[in-house]
Amino acid sequence: MTLALMTYTCEVAVRSPFLFRGLAAAPFGVDAIALRDDQGTPIIPMDQIRGVMKEALRDLPESVVSASGPLAIDSLFGIKSKREDESGAANEPVRRRIHFSDLVAKGILPDLTTPDTVEDLPQKGAHHTRIEIAPDTGTVKTGALQVVELVAPMGAVVLFTGTVEVLAPAQNHDCVTDMLSKALALVGAIGGLKSPGFGEVVEDGTRLIPKGDPVPLTEPTPKDPNNDHIRLRVTFDRPILVNAKKLADNAVVSAQIIPGAVFKGTLADRLNHAGAKPAEGLLGDVLAALSFSHAWPLSRAGDRLCRPLPLSLVGADSDGTLTFGDALSVPDGRGTMIGCRPAWFVGDWKSPWFEPGAQAAGYPTAQVRAPVARTHTEIHQETGTAADHMLYTTLLQPVREIDGKPIAWSLDIDLGAISDDQGRRLAQGLIEILTTEGLYGVGGTGARATFTEASGPVAPPCATPVHGTTNRFALMLETPAVLFDPRDAWPADGTAVAARTVYEAAWAKQVPGARLLSFFAAQSLAGGDIARRRRAYGKDYYVPFVLTDPGSIFLIEVTDDSGRKALDDAVRFGLTPAAFGTEPVTWKTCPYMPENGYGRMSTTYLSQADQARLMEAVTHA
Repeated sequence: MTLALMTYTCEVAVRSPFLFRGLAAAPFGVDAIALRDDQGTPIIPMDQIRGVMKEALRDLPESVVSASGPLAIDSLFGIKSKREDESGAANEPVRRRIHFSDLVAKGILPDLTTPDTVEDLPQKGAHHTRIEIAPDTGTVKTGALQVVELVAPMGAVVLFTGTVEVLAPAQNHDCVTDMLSKALALVGAIGGLKSPGFGEVVEDGTRLIPKGDPVPLTEPTPKDPNNDHIRLRVTFDRPILVNAKKLADNAVVSAQIIPGAVFKGTLADRLNHAGAKPAEGLLGDVLAALSFSHAWPLSRAGDRLCRPLPLSLVGADSDGTLTFGDALSVPDGRGTMIGCRPAWFVGDWKSPWFEPGAQAAGYPTAQVRAPVARTHTEIHQETGTAADHMLYTTLLQPVREIDGKPIAWSLDIDLGAISDDQGRRLAQGLIEILTTEGLYGVGGTGARATFTEASGPVAPPCATPVHGTTNRFALMLETPAVLFDPRDAWPADGTAVAARTVYEAAWAKQVPGARLLSFFAAQSLAGGDIARRRRAYGKDYYVPFVLTDPGSIFLIEVTDDSGRKALDDAVRFGLTPAAFGTEPVTWKTCPYMPENGYGRMSTTYLSQADQARLMEAVTHA
């Protein structure tokens, strides 16, 4: 089924008082403050408007909202994945095809008959006081005084505006417009404290406006590639939630580094919506082989941020003076010293150490903006109240600086692993989709990504030796890698296998003839949904993946030309995951493929004279 992209402007007028509660620290004496975006403007969060629209659609008759097909509620809003052990359940989710942006306060409507004319919100909001009356005394209940921030005076009508994007068949454009408009008209109140009268939606100022005709999605058009290695600059229209890390049972935080798999998976969805089959035939082969790096946030100066610090980097403190060195030359099992003081590794550092440590390693010290918090609750379909145990918080990554300038991410795409001309032309057609259309529905917030190609050719990375040597290389992982089968490290007979033995075997497979001289590595487990969907040992076994973490660094020696070529390929394309059982290692059995940005490494750290001298500062006990 071929779909088209339909875009709408959504305007919602809300009469004060209303409350979309924020999580930022409230001023003294205020109990509840308004939610604002990263520019300090009051908003109706995207999840709030999506939730009330979904509930309103459920109240419409089947003559307006179909119970099945592409315009059914579950088809548009998606269905979360279920556990495989549930009877008849599929582990893959149904991804939503309707995306709402935050609705941002545009200003106060002085006259509802002229909705395009607005006045600025007051610089300082008002406060509203609420109390609770004790039923037995008829007086104010002790401790039941609440002070609520209002972003506009009582009775003022504030206009919020944002964007809605819908993927549906082009011939259903009028039907989609009609059903969404009728659903919006059913929303009588929005936000918190609706029972005491907060959040009245003013019908005369609320509307859904189509932005042009539907844009049909097409399959990629083959193009002649200009070069093998392409660098793209990526920006987003809203905060992002990608590769989320679980902080607690009801809290997750977005990654700042965006995995290549996020872009490739979103592109595959886009192709599927165009009626193509991104997992089959030549298109499937090309998409699997097309190499996406992770996307790294950039400073204003264009420096790549958030790079992991090498695990061999150490520091020592003498009367408040910090000294740094590198322990990669320290023999296994020996203590690391700087001068006469024990050296501390990165995992033991205190927060004031990291900025000077990054400077010593040659890294930029600029920081990406801290995440912004959003709290969500699911509404029970039958009661219309908050569902039990469904309150959770997401920490989203901002996509703009304080002054409103977009934050850019750097993404590399490499065609070098695609050998035949037809496949390369098709790969260039996929890249053209990114640079001309962009991507919609990226991550948990459904963000829209815009891609701009860097001017001029970009040389693919290659291995650079340690400063002062010709055949020694310090390989530092910048993204997680699956370097060994867990059974090689923990055999069934319970015998202990040294980490050096495991990594020596891993590097012998990755770079034939390479000799592992020294290393510092950390590991972590990745399981849960990702290991249930990607069964490395086959569909009958659940085994989490053992990842070697970013920052892990390996000093290897390569003496022959074939080994050097294999090393250059590994630096350019990434490290191939270790083989598991009898199943072939593909994206279907392992998510940590180099074509998706995993197993990427750099050799620049100790290739620089200043950083290579760090090894001279270290001795061993």
